[in-house]
Amino acid sequence: LAYGRHANDMIGAAQASGLSEARAFDTHEALVAAIQACAEPGTTVLVKGSRGMHMERVVDELQKRYAQKEHRPC
Repeated sequence: LAYGRHANDMIGAAQASGLSEARAFDTHEALVAAIQACAEPGTTVLVKGSRGMHMERVVDELQKRYAQKEHRPC
């Protein structure tokens, strides 16, 4: 899953290399929705991007949606 100005180029290269499930997104919200659609409990998600891409928005939204309510600090 890719987001940003060069997302379509990255996805094109991934597909040319044989990765059929690659998709590009225009908004952080669409990216988060796609992650939610395919991620199951226990799935590890790597979010990579420059500070200028504001990928912390994706991380923040995923943390809100997947936060363990029963988690208590030691």
